[in-house]
Amino acid sequence: MLLNGKKSTVDDHVRGPVYSAKKEVYKRKRNGKTQQQMTITSTISISDKDFILQIPTLRQMHLLQIFENYLTQLKLLFENKPVAITMDETTDDCTCSVVNTLFHFRTNTKLVSVDFLIQVNNSTMGSTLLTILTKYNILFFLPRLFISDSATYMKKCFCEVLKPVMPQLIHAPCCAHILNLIG
Repeated sequence: MLLNGKKSTVDDHVRGPVYSAKKEVYKRKRNGKTQQQMTITSTISISDKDFILQIPTLRQMHLLQIFENYLTQLKLLFENKPVAITMDETTDDCTCSVVNTLFHFRTNTKLVSVDFLIQVNNSTMGSTLLTILTKYNILFFLPRLFISDSATYMKKCFCEVLKPVMPQLIHAPCCAHILNLIG
């Protein structure tokens, strides 16, 4: 009997005007939050679409400008400086020859050029470097050190292409390559 009394009290309370009013307020708040979440989600979706549509514009206009500014900063860093040069050739996933060229001046070392060559030999490597030096406004009497691997074509590049136009240049084959040949 006591249980029935408590149950009827709870039933009366749930059916009463106070509980019903609070329940309606709770439902409205809950629906409002759901609606708000839906609005935020749809806003984000629209923003994502707008952003995706802007990516080609970013690439075409802004990325090129950022790259040109970076290239200008690199040129200013090495222009008319007695640089040391590192050149190394490797192959990419498609077995194309890729030549990486780095400049060193004091504490600054930067990758200044990545070139894809159809053929790699002493003359293509030499002409690639001479073109890069010209592009960076580095006069031929300024470079001091040429670092490369010990490949025959690189030694020939130094002796036959670079040394005649840059007699001050010293060739230093990379120690890692020499150790690899010994081991």
